[in-house]
Amino acid sequence: MGRQSYNEQVRRILEGNPNVRHVSEKTIQYTPEFKLKAVKA
Repeated sequence: MGRQSYNEQVRRILEGNPNVRHVSEKTIQYTPEFKLKAVKA
């Protein structure tokens, strides 16, 4: 199973999410605050 590539349009949409720190062609980095909330939930 291969990794999905994010095109420029999708990356721009994802970067508009306040929980996303950075988006590259193959990865999404989330903010530390979001990660803590997700683990606690």
